Order: sequence, then structure tokens, then C-alpha cells
Amino acid sequence: MPIFSSEEKENVINEVRTKYNTTSDVQFKMYVEIIAGLRIINKVLGRDWYQKAESQIKSSDLESVEEHPINHYLRLDKPEKMVQLMHFASCLRDLYDVTNLAQKVNEFTKKRKKAPITIEDFDKFHTEIKVASVFVRKGLSVTFVKEVKNKKTPDLKVSGKDGEASIECKRKTVDDKFSVDSLRTSFTTANKQLESSKLPGISYIDIPLKSNIKIESKFRELSFNEIFPEILATHFIVIAGEWQEVIPGRARTTTYMFSYENKMSELKLPPSVRDMVCDIHPPPIKSSLLDD
Repeated sequence: MPIFSSEEKENVINEVRTKYNTTSDVQFKMYVEIIAGLRIINKVLGRDWYQKAESQIKSSDLESVEEHPINHYLRLDKPEKMVQLMHFASCLRDLYDVTNLAQKVNEFTKKRKKAPITIEDFDKFHTEIKVASVFVRKGLSVTFVKEVKNKKTPDLKVSGKDGEASIECKRKTVDDKFSVDSLRTSFTTANKQLESSKLPGISYIDIPLKSNIKIESKFRELSFNEIFPEILATHFIVIAGEWQEVIPGRARTTTYMFSYENKMSELKLPPSVRDMVCDIHPPPIKSSLLDD
């Protein structure tokens, strides 16, 4: 089932036409995307969660780490932040009604019963949603693994025509002083969580970037051959670097992805999943949040 009915699409378009004084076709489309994205987030994460943001939108301390994530990213003065919010909405749309997204959302929204979800919480959740979206758009079945108290579990299970695999997602912080040691820690921690699944594993490391830099340069000091004997539950490592940029007429999220095979791993990915990971470059997203 599409996330928007025909009537809901028309409501979004009419709302922009009647409430916002857009001066160009580009601006009109931008507002349609923003309203559609917020409607998606509202529908999937729930009105109660979203209302926490509405009460804070006029906050004077927009950079506070304690603010609600929607307040942090819904910034007309910083469109690169809004790009990330719209990308999140696009991923929710991709997963809607084809995965157990509702279970994952329920876990996410209940983590902080009284205080709002923090930006750090939201960013980690966004990474898991994004990774699930990539595999769904590649044609695989994706299931969010239920969290178990006091037990390390992977984040996702993906299924192809010839078998299954587990995925553990790790998100690094935006940091100019990118640490190779920190990356190694992410690999080993992810491997421990993959061990519990008894399935071949994929570690996905998400690295938000501040500017358009060459990701390859970050890994010159890293010898994967030294790491692989330590992470036998991990058959493939995927490293993704991402940044948001605003160019004349539009804004976009750019993602570069690199996969590395651990031939020493104890379990191997089924061929259908392995082929996808070897060709990990994400498929293009739909051009509009109203597209189905």
C-alpha cells in the first residue's frame, strides 16, 4: 500500500498553493517536498512524537543538543539540514508496509518516555532506516531484529532467494579528526553483535561528512587484512560516507559506499546477497516524496 492516497497527495499540493507565497516553480516544489516529508514522519512516527517538535520549533536555542530532532533539522536557514530530514522521510516511505517498520518505530519512540528523543538517538535511527531502505530498493526482504534487553543483537536481517544474512549498523560522528582506531572499534563491536545471529554478517559503518572529500583517503592507514581475523562473524564490511549539499535549484544527499570482503569469515553470504553487497552503490531515490 502506498504511503499517500491520491487525496492526501492533492491535500499536500493544495496546502502549499493556499498557505505559502511561493515565487517560483523551484520554491513551490521545495515546499511540497517539505510538507510531504513532514506528513510522512507524522504518519509513521506518530502524532504524539511529532507534537513534541511543534512545541519547540520557535526555540531560541536552535543548536541545543537537547532539542527535538525535527526542530534541529527543520531549518530554512540551513537547507543542508532539511535535506537530511527529507532523506529520512524518503527512507520511511520506502519501508512503509513492506517491512516490520512499525515494530522498529515503536522501540525508537519509547526509548525516552518523558524527554524528547535526542539528535544522537535520531541520527542512529536514521542510519538503520537508511540501510534498510538501500537493501529494500535492491530487491531484498528486510526485517528489523527485535531488541532484547541485556543481549547484543544485530539491527537487521535481509533475505534473498537463496538465504539470509544479518546486518549491524554503526554511525560515526561528524569529526574532522577521523580516527582509524575508532573505525576498528566499530568493526569489532559490530562483529560481537553479529555473532549472536548465527547468520553470515554484514557490518555497515555510516560516516556523515562535513564536506565533499574523497573518502578513500580516510582508509589509507587501515589494513583490513589485519582486522579480518578478529571479526569472523563478519563476511562483508560496508563503509558509507555521506554529506548533504545545496546547489542552485535543488538540494541533495550524496552517498559513496565501499564494500570489503572478509574471506576468512566463518560464514559466507548467500550469492544473491553477496552480489548486491559487491555492487553496493545505492539505487537512485524517487524524484519526489509524493511518488509511489
